[in-house]
Amino acid sequence: MIEITERESINDRQQFETLLRHYERQGFEIALDDFGSGHSSLVRLVRLVSSSPHFLKLDKELVRDIHGHSYKQRLVRSLIGFASSVDAKLIAEGVETREELETLSHLGVRYAQGYLLARPSAEPPQLEERTLVSIKGLTSAFDCRRSELDETVGHMVIRGTTISLWSMRCADLDFFYRHHPDVDEIVLVEGARPVALLTRQHFYDKTSGPVGYSLFSRKPVEEVAKSNLLLVDEATHITTLA
Repeated sequence: MIEITERESINDRQQFETLLRHYERQGFEIALDDFGSGHSSLVRLVRLVSSSPHFLKLDKELVRDIHGHSYKQRLVRSLIGFASSVDAKLIAEGVETREELETLSHLGVRYAQGYLLARPSAEPPQLEERTLVSIKGLTSAFDCRRSELDETVGHMVIRGTTISLWSMRCADLDFFYRHHPDVDEIVLVEGARPVALLTRQHFYDKTSGPVGYSLFSRKPVEEVAKSNLLLVDEATHITTLA
């Protein structure tokens, strides 16, 4: 592989293009370094490659703390689209934290390098099994081939009613249901995380009968809620979930 970086200017464009084509015919692949860093000549470099670059290496300045910067995320999304349009693989450089890796996976980046994964080495490093398992668990929800027919879970989500954990008794929920006949599902949340689910039918199945109401009326609603939920990120592809 030949990696092109924006460190020195190209004085002879024709000779440079001739060399690239020669090495491509020999089987070399081309990678563009520091992609997205704002260097204007990178666009010209893309045009110099006879077919297209095989790899685009996302500049580490875009990767650093990307989980905390929405503008970086929007830019990376656009670069992912560009890489896909030229049939190139986008590699994120300088990944050092789990949060960065998770955000990049969420956005659609599928290749990465950085200290989080391994230090530079003369030989390809062998990652520990626990590291591989951790990465697989982190990225599997987003690892699905994109297509027009492969929508994400977020496109079919129904935004329901939520209540905070430990904030309501069963008698209060009974009152709520009777005055809100259009509400069926209620999600119990702890902070921002869903922890249990209540449906109208399940609630009255539990609390009805000769002694059901008197038994549960003063108890917190979480005692009759369904806690064995399947929780997935809204960016998970439907086919992956299936």
